[in-house]
Parts: sequence; C-alpha cells; structure tokens
Amino acid sequence: MWQEVLEKELEKMLDKVLKSTVNDPISESRALFFTRVRNSI
Repeated sequence: MWQEVLEKELEKMLDKVLKSTVNDPISESRALFFTRVRNSI
C-alpha cells in the first residue's frame, strides 16, 4: 500500500523536476536518478 503512495509522490516530484529542468544539467541528472530509483522499486 505505502509503495503505491510512494510511487505517486515520486511521480509528482518527477513532474516538478522535469518541468523545472529546461537546460539545467544538474536537475537533468537528478531527474534521471529519480527515474532510475522509481524503476528499481
């Protein structure tokens, strides 16, 4: 159950990160990291 909640929260965070990362390499790598984390769940 908590896993679903966590995934939804990660989705929201990813959306924010991806929207705020236009031409920002640091944020881009962070977004990639979050994606990797999400995929490993």
